[in-house]
Amino acid sequence: MINPGSRDLEDTSPSVAEENLAAFVDAATELGLRLADEPLRVAEADRGGRYGWDLPLEGGTTVRVLMPGRPIAELKDLSVQAPTIFVNGSAWWWNDAVNQAVPLEPGR
Repeated sequence: MINPGSRDLEDTSPSVAEENLAAFVDAATELGLRLADEPLRVAEADRGGRYGWDLPLEGGTTVRVLMPGRPIAELKDLSVQAPTIFVNGSAWWWNDAVNQAVPLEPGR
């Protein structure tokens, strides 16, 4: 089955995606994400109405995020039609995407 939320998106905006990414990073930080530096825009990763960023983490790893350039209310919608966020190549809805961006600590 194809996830309808992972389809290519129309009428997207890189500036909306950037705003979404800021909210995404804030949510992930509340769960323990620790950035080593600012998110890095990776335009060559853009595809299907999603815009690429690398999140450099403390410890030297990087999380690749493809953020939809649609209003954040659509991303946080609870239907299967909600646009997914790609985290390290896999499609996730908002809450799960935030969780995927936070590395597990030993014992967690």
